Amino acid sequence: MIVEIALTVVEARYARQIGVSRQTDNIKVGAKDRYGAEKERGMDYNIIGCLGEMAVAKMMNIPWDGALGDYSAADVGDLQVRTRKKHYGKNGFMRLHDRDRGDDVFISCYLISDPPGTTDKISSMISVMVEGWVHASEGKVKKYWGDRFKNGRPAYFVPPSVMSDIMELI
Repeated sequence: MIVEIALTVVEARYARQIGVSRQTDNIKVGAKDRYGAEKERGMDYNIIGCLGEMAVAKMMNIPWDGALGDYSAADVGDLQVRTRKKHYGKNGFMRLHDRDRGDDVFISCYLISDPPGTTDKISSMISVMVEGWVHASEGKVKKYWGDRFKNGRPAYFVPPSVMSDIMELI
């Protein structure tokens, strides 16, 4: 079951600000974008990730502060969240990496409206679809490994069909 979480304007603005702060901190300390991500997309990736984290925190009723500066912290409570910008239908996959701890729970999300860019104001609600979850050990399987988008960013691309129902975690 896919769950839609509508973020209020205030929640979306807060998540966006945390995403901007994360990227600003990364630049200050010279942190490199992971897994071959394009340097110019770092801000967008951080904002999109924070919107997903905020949605999961809201759904699970877990306080969220974005864990600024704590690179080892889980995203929401003890959960990891992976958010992509849009839904790709049955071709929408959650990306996992070798570094992801096998016993961690990863929740897959996607936005159903494009988030404003880093210079735009968030003036309306943003909805996030929470589609399922998997332990990293279940998703880091050889048959899911590849460079799906032919962009030099190989990963494990976990299909929604193998994810567990998100309602099991609530």
